[in-house]
Formats: sequence, structure tokens, C-alpha cells
Amino acid sequence: MFGVVIGKCYASVAPFWLREGAYAYYEVYGRLEYLNGSTVFSTGGTYGWKCLGVTGQTAVLEVTFNFTVREPAHFEIKAQFEIDIDVETREAFSYGESLGVLPYWIPTDVNKSDVIDSYMSLGNRTLSGTVGGVRPDIETPYKTFSGDESWAVYNQNEADETFVNFHEKDSGIMVVCHDPDNVWREKMGIIDELGPSHDKYKYGFLNLKDANVEFMPEPTSLLTLLQPYILATTIVAAAIASIYYFKIRKKKLTRLAETTLN
Repeated sequence: MFGVVIGKCYASVAPFWLREGAYAYYEVYGRLEYLNGSTVFSTGGTYGWKCLGVTGQTAVLEVTFNFTVREPAHFEIKAQFEIDIDVETREAFSYGESLGVLPYWIPTDVNKSDVIDSYMSLGNRTLSGTVGGVRPDIETPYKTFSGDESWAVYNQNEADETFVNFHEKDSGIMVVCHDPDNVWREKMGIIDELGPSHDKYKYGFLNLKDANVEFMPEPTSLLTLLQPYILATTIVAAAIASIYYFKIRKKKLTRLAETTLN
């Protein structure tokens, strides 16, 4: 008996650009509120992350805060630490404790009016986000993203905290953030951005400043796309050839036996 086993191919749940060395850093600009109610005003610096590696469904990110406060006094805020993040759910962990869901990226297969059930955690709440189109261009220090290449993700439920963030469509990566995510809240004690931001980058207090991720998936060659079909065809052809060989061999042996007996 001849059997053919064809295995299933599974695609990685990680974004196509998420690999060791990938990073995204954002300009920090806005009036920030601490847990104790005090506020500071930042006019420069960066917040961002760098991928240290991906193993299975978990990526290790090095998160960095490095920005300057101008009011009420002039000083710098610097911090750096590692977090683990589930590449599918985007839930992050620090020393085993959940930081909630981070909005660093969204799935690339979303469409306008889709609802991302677990988009972003603010405090102990995880909020949904509705995907919407973008009309104006989104200006960031990194580049200007046209409306056609951007998604807005928003929550306008007055019972929850409202926000509007922007993501690049092809990669899903966040390019503008409206509210401090839970890394700010849990690690730095900063719970809100009181705004308004400066005129040029008016959509959020975090605006993409530098990144080395691809905003388009790497093109796949026709040969790569056809490889599973070529493999399956080769296996089937080998099976047919083997069956044909054994049938011919059986016929020859039968004729030889008949000749010998006669």
C-alpha cells in the first residue's frame, strides 16, 4: 500500500515586519498628568520600542523613555526596560504581570467599520476600537502618511475614555497615539495627556519619529507562491510512478511464471 501524507502550512501570527532589530520611536510632546494629579509639559524627546527577538508567539521588546520636561521645571526623564508581548493579542507582560493590551500595531486584514474588540488597555479597562477611514494627511516627524494609507482607530463612547489613534494600513503599525498606553501608566505613573499638542502634529502627543520596519510586505515570488502546489504535484507524481512500476513489475513476474510453468 502506498500512502501520501500532505502536511498543513501555518503562517506566523507575528506581523511580517516584527523581527529582531525592528524598532519604532515616537516624539513626545504634550502636557502629561501623573497619578498624584501633578502635571508636566514635555516639548521633545522620544518614547519607543525595539524588538530583541521573537520566539513562537512572544516578542521581547526593549522600551525606552527619553524626553525633556520644560514646565514646571527643566529636567529629563529617562528609563529603559524589557517587556514580553503576545504578538497576536498584543497583551504585554512585565516580570509576569500583565500591562494590558498595547496599541503598537493592529491586524493588517481589518476593514473600515470593523471593531477591534481588545484594542487598547487604559488602566484596568481594555477598550474596543472602531476602524475608520482618514481624509487628511497625517503629518509626523518621520513622514507624512496620506489618508489612503492610514486607518483611524477610535472610541467615542462617552462612558469610556475617548481616543483617536492612527495606524499605517499595510503594516498596522501605530503612527500617532492620543493617550498614554499602560506602559506609561504602570511604569512611569503618567495617566493622561491633557493637550493640546502643538500645531504641526496636532493629532496626538506621540508622533512617529523614526522606524526601520517595512510598511509593505516583501514581495513574494511566483515560485514561492507555487511551492506548496509543486510539492503536492511532485508527491502525487511519485506515487503514480511507483504504483505504475509495481504494476509493470507484477505483470512481468506473472508472465515469467506462466512461461516457466508451461
